[in-house]
Amino acid sequence: MKVLVVDDMPLNRKLLRVTLTTGGHETAEAADGLEALERLADGGFDAVITDILMPRMDGYRLCYEIRKDEDYRDIPIIVYSSTYVSDADEHLAFTVGADRFIRKPAAAEVILGALAELRRARPARPEPARPARDLETLKEYSENLVRKLEERNRELEASEERYRTLFELNPFPMWVYDPETLAILAVNAAAVEHYGYSRDEFLTMTLKDVRPAEEVSKLLAVDRSSPNRRAAGLWRHRRKDGTLIDVEVYTHEVVLEGRPLRLAILHDVTEQKKLEEQFRQAQKMEAVGRMASGIAHDFNNMLTVILGYSDLLARRVGDRGPFSQELLEIRKAGDRAAAFTRQLLAFSRKQVLMPEVLDLNTVVTELEKILHRLLGEDLELRAVLDPDLGHVKADPSQIEQVIMNLAVNARDAMPAGGRLTIETRNVELDEDYAREHAAVRPGPHVMLAVSDTGTGMDEDTRSRIFEPFYTTKEPGKGTGLGLSTTYGIVKQSGGSIWVYSELGHGTTFKIYLPRVEEPLGKETREAPAGAARSLGGYETVLVAEDDEAIRLLARLALERHGYSVLMAKGGAEALEVVRGHRGPIHALVTDMLMPGMSGRELAAQVRVLRPDLRVLFVSGYSETAVGGDGELGEKSAFLEKPFTTEALARKVRQLLGG
Repeated sequence: MKVLVVDDMPLNRKLLRVTLTTGGHETAEAADGLEALERLADGGFDAVITDILMPRMDGYRLCYEIRKDEDYRDIPIIVYSSTYVSDADEHLAFTVGADRFIRKPAAAEVILGALAELRRARPARPEPARPARDLETLKEYSENLVRKLEERNRELEASEERYRTLFELNPFPMWVYDPETLAILAVNAAAVEHYGYSRDEFLTMTLKDVRPAEEVSKLLAVDRSSPNRRAAGLWRHRRKDGTLIDVEVYTHEVVLEGRPLRLAILHDVTEQKKLEEQFRQAQKMEAVGRMASGIAHDFNNMLTVILGYSDLLARRVGDRGPFSQELLEIRKAGDRAAAFTRQLLAFSRKQVLMPEVLDLNTVVTELEKILHRLLGEDLELRAVLDPDLGHVKADPSQIEQVIMNLAVNARDAMPAGGRLTIETRNVELDEDYAREHAAVRPGPHVMLAVSDTGTGMDEDTRSRIFEPFYTTKEPGKGTGLGLSTTYGIVKQSGGSIWVYSELGHGTTFKIYLPRVEEPLGKETREAPAGAARSLGGYETVLVAEDDEAIRLLARLALERHGYSVLMAKGGAEALEVVRGHRGPIHALVTDMLMPGMSGRELAAQVRVLRPDLRVLFVSGYSETAVGGDGELGEKSAFLEKPFTTEALARKVRQLLGG
């Protein structure tokens, strides 16, 4: 049926329209009785549903005018109102021509059922009263309606002001929808601005239209199975431009014109989720880093023993002696394992850096020749360097390793050829950028970007790309430590690294290092004056090491070079040795991490007893050796595990000054 809906409230008209169209009917609308008569003149209507209280012409008068017009006096009329509820009022509706009187609130089934009955046969109406009395009664009701309409208008103005404050001017996007049909019935200005749809577009949509296709079934299941008056949930919405956003939705049941509807308050948490994911990723990387550094520390202790004793045996056997080739292979394997642990320490930010003030343009320019050979002829290399680039403070060899690692990954991502672009630029990271990127401090930075036109990465790969041992390469083609090493170097240098990639659209790594105002120049670390050419010596050296194998190795290495060696397996025992030894002790070789007392604590206490003592700190944990301020103190040096016996003897000789 084609039904004319007559009501001065747009939301009421839409509610009826949704109900009727859901039931298969066609609708047209009018805001009052006069407009309804104009629409009826166009013809083609099968029924009228009208409210009573309306400006210009109320529902009673509309019924009366319809019934006295020969052209459409036979159109069925349903009066649908919550304003009048007495039997006398209902009787008047029938008297002036209504076929049915439905009191709000009424379920959709009641309205659709009434239309179905009227379509089959119009029910008999009560006999009309005498015309004079009808007109007199109608006049009396019309006067009452005018007074009530004026009162309602005043109430509506006050209500509209409250509505505008609470709904229309609310900074959060909000909309009202029908839980049965999911049709959007009203939206506020914040929703229009945030989603990009106009108000008119919104009012032709349902909740399904703002959901990705994969979430529609979930939406239907939740709304149909949730009778709660209040509910909250996290959903994905689609803006008009196609952008997907994460939205926290709070819904409240409201009753409007007697009909239960839902008010949805929407909170865009896209950036919040992004930051939470970055924080979780940072926590995961931190945990993996602690595990990796622990593994590296234990490996370094074992490798020190392997490399040290193989070095001692090689000196006895000689280059051409028995088993010399076997010892060489052991040494090569130990060196490879040592390089492996250095990568783990780089990832976990526990390596010794030698920072200096750098111009990244110079670093890139000096690497260009190597990169051309590395990439091959089928890959184009472009350098886009800012001529006014600021300075950064970092270890130049480590920054070179970062660029090389990224270039190798880019080459592997472009098997059919492509372009690698290295870009430098001064940038200012503001508060907004810092809020959107966890662990970033606002301020002046230098950006180093490495971009390729390769295959790109999916979201899962991108989220794991910096994890150690994670690799997309075939078995035997890589360890997966290249990018994790890059991550650790950048973080330990005080910077941040971000990856942007899509499948089929290449990859860009952006590195941000803090800009410094210091002039270019190296931080020189000179050996003590008069460093000996020979590794031998006559001095007394105290070795404090909790690992027995390394302790014995150090004694053998130093005694072979002429030193007198005292031994202690911990800090407390080393103090006893110092107190009980009557002769001089020229140097202390101590591990940084020992049970009960650290190497730093031991050195401090021993120097109270022997102020001129020189100290060589040894550790597989480079970060703990250097300490928070990066200083070891006077008359001190550092040797990183794993070390060879020759490296130990040379470091002791340099420390003692010859």
